[in-house]
Amino acid sequence: MANGQIYVWHITKDINVLKMTLRKIENIINVIKVEGKAAYIS
Repeated sequence: MANGQIYVWHITKDINVLKMTLRKIENIINVIKVEGKAAYIS
């Protein structure tokens, strides 16, 4: 999902889907914190 856009309002309104999406967002943020923005963008 790198470089993909995630909009919370486009996600199915199902609690499990929302939780999974929030975990994906947290993983992306952690990658950016550890490796830097350039690593995520490329």
